[in-house]
Amino acid sequence: MQSEPGQIRSPGSRTDADVLSEIEDRLGRGRSPRQIHGELSADQRFVGRVPSIKTIWRKAKTFRPPAPDERWSLVSADPDEVAVVLPVFAAMAKRDKVWQCAYVTKAEAHVLVRIAAAAPDLEPWAAYRIAERYQEWEELGNSTLGLELGLALAPWRSEDAADQLHRMIDAGLMGKDLTIDIRFVADETEAAKIDPVRDAIRLHELRFADLGDDLASAPHDTPSLEEQQAELDEFLDA
Repeated sequence: MQSEPGQIRSPGSRTDADVLSEIEDRLGRGRSPRQIHGELSADQRFVGRVPSIKTIWRKAKTFRPPAPDERWSLVSADPDEVAVVLPVFAAMAKRDKVWQCAYVTKAEAHVLVRIAAAAPDLEPWAAYRIAERYQEWEELGNSTLGLELGLALAPWRSEDAADQLHRMIDAGLMGKDLTIDIRFVADETEAAKIDPVRDAIRLHELRFADLGDDLASAPHDTPSLEEQQAELDEFLDA
């Protein structure tokens, strides 16, 4: 079942998409669930929306890079994949998300090639975000028609195209489930127009300012993998 716009549904809980994205970003940077809970709880953007440490632990347990045979690699890739995946790696780097390069799968690369054929003028980051959702929906057995309609209507190409899409949505010409993914395409392609390097530098500086002494002492206070696993087992057994 698809979640409401801006929310991710998980068993027994609902975490806002921006909070989940922040959790994943910090997991990708090597932060422990306990550290993430403390950092997000201290962030005014997430007041009242931070899930429990136990919920973050559950996310951490499944948040792993793909297996070697599933991960995309330059040396084993087809030439048409190289042409679309490497610009995605560059887009990740510009957004201070280099860690995410290790999470791109062969299946996502396959979808990226198809998206590039349908929309060669689409910004690589937006293309990846759409491919990521497309692959997720396929695995869950959800309809991908909304994503395909979003690409077909191409709201990023002009103000007139974007206006026409929103007028169609407002008129109720498409059902709610389709509208969720059509809006997703429109929102992601619009967000991709913002200068990513400027925002990445600003967020990078804020992150270091917020962590302060904690970052400086990270090698000493970051739990080892064995300690994190022991703490995870304790939470899940509780």
